[in-house]
Amino acid sequence: MRRSQPKFGRRRPAAPAAAVRMALSPGTVRAILWSLYLEVIMKLVLKSTGLRLVSVLAVVVVLAAVTTGCGRPGDDGSTYLAIDWVYAPQALLFPAFPQTIYAGRYVEHQAGTYTGEYIAWDGSYWNADYWIAIDPGGEAPLFGTGDHGDDYYLSLWLYSSGPSITTDSIEVRSIAAPNADARAAAPPSAASSATPTFSNTTLPAPAIVAARERAAGSTPIVV
Repeated sequence: MRRSQPKFGRRRPAAPAAAVRMALSPGTVRAILWSLYLEVIMKLVLKSTGLRLVSVLAVVVVLAAVTTGCGRPGDDGSTYLAIDWVYAPQALLFPAFPQTIYAGRYVEHQAGTYTGEYIAWDGSYWNADYWIAIDPGGEAPLFGTGDHGDDYYLSLWLYSSGPSITTDSIEVRSIAAPNADARAAAPPSAASSATPTFSNTTLPAPAIVAARERAAGSTPIVV
């Protein structure tokens, strides 16, 4: 009996099918789909490049306009201090003031702490340290200018009972000339001067030492 031989020829057409199945495996399908997706995305990007450039330019223009169009802060205010007295002191020393001090004449001060001292008309010594503040300008609005800071006008009175700070009104003060109303330069019992001025010179060392010893424990004025 003749043994039948396997019919290999009939099984060969299955090879192409296996090859197709291998080519269309899940991994291959995913790779093809990703390739198509990326191709579509790239085409859209290239097609809309002009629009994107316009958008970027528009953003740049807007940012530049906002940056350059922002307002600026308001200017800081100024603070002026005048030294004044009823009776002229024997001596005084205020480094922030010019050599010649006019009673009631304002001198502009920057923010900070200042020193001062004087011997009143009756010989009493007083320390008159003071602190000056500046009112800052308002914040910068969009496309505008902030409010100007307030100006302060103060007077430091050199009384024989101690220094005192008062807040003044610009309507009744002048920063360019002494007050119209002349201050008495000395107590009624002494000779008075017609000019309310005083020389801002260093106090004599013996007078300072003696006055400080007498006034040990006095409290400085701070404004």
